[in-house]
Amino acid sequence: MMSADLYIDASVSDKRKNGKCSVVILVGDDEEYLWTQSITFEKLLEMYPSQTGATNHGLGSSAYETYSLLGLTQILIDKQLSNMDIVCYTDNLGLFNMCNNIWKPRIRKITGRICKSLFVNIEILKQRNISIDVRWIRSHVNVYGNEKADFYTRNSDKLMKPIESFV
Repeated sequence: MMSADLYIDASVSDKRKNGKCSVVILVGDDEEYLWTQSITFEKLLEMYPSQTGATNHGLGSSAYETYSLLGLTQILIDKQLSNMDIVCYTDNLGLFNMCNNIWKPRIRKITGRICKSLFVNIEILKQRNISIDVRWIRSHVNVYGNEKADFYTRNSDKLMKPIESFV
């Protein structure tokens, strides 16, 4: 069974209307992969229409970090991978609390819709014997993977191996 460590990060700009999402994947001692995506509040509204809780105030970093994990789970599903143990590290307490059933977002809000999509993907991955354990870590304390995720969130033009080459 393969194992991998993920480090999730996101940055939010322009009055919380635009986010940059990143996932750094570390496999063993020398394999590193990266997934990044920029996403706007408008794109999320388009993906999750009929938002009764949508406002003009944009989204916080929890929504964008949750979208990062959602993006990675979708890639795992699309690549039809199986038999993996994944530990996902995040410095975002909102994502950690949501994934560990400490906090339940309201589904009528965009963040809740992203979480619902994430949970659907996690269930699909469980059926393929892929486990995802989300853990919280402190930010900016020189944790190698977290520092890399933070760097690539700000500097996605400096790519390492793209996610497409992962397994």
